[in-house]
Amino acid sequence: MADAMNRREFLQHTILGGAATTMGLSLWPALSASVQWPIGCFNRPWTTWRFDEALKQIWYDAGNIIYYTGKNPVEELKPIAQHVTGFCAKDCGALQGDVMIQFGTGKVDFAAVFGTLKAAGFDGPIMVECCTIGASAEETMANARANRVFLEQVLARL
Repeated sequence: MADAMNRREFLQHTILGGAATTMGLSLWPALSASVQWPIGCFNRPWTTWRFDEALKQIWYDAGNIIYYTGKNPVEELKPIAQHVTGFCAKDCGALQGDVMIQFGTGKVDFAAVFGTLKAAGFDGPIMVECCTIGASAEETMANARANRVFLEQVLARL
């Protein structure tokens, strides 16, 4: 599937898979022949596709990198940082671990992630995806706000 997938199939898979990414033509055709990328932004990071004409811009999710692969999201980000156009913020403590947690309690080093993105010229949106689910809607909203404040403080220190 990976090597045979054409642009239309890729887009259909991405849309059906709930992807948060922007599609376009590749500016890096030399990578197509030699590089295989685990694509965490498609919520299918266990799938490896050729970096081909279908992918130009990435919506990065560091929490998914940990959740699905157990890898370091900063190291996984470095080779693609200049192509990231949006960021899905969530933390994760371990491979297949809980993602409904407060930022800073898991393994995502948000300062290092955003430092890498800043160095690459990132100026896209940041979406708070997860937080600890509280006993009430008010408590859950307070947790979501606390995660936003956490990110604001991290970004202010860059």
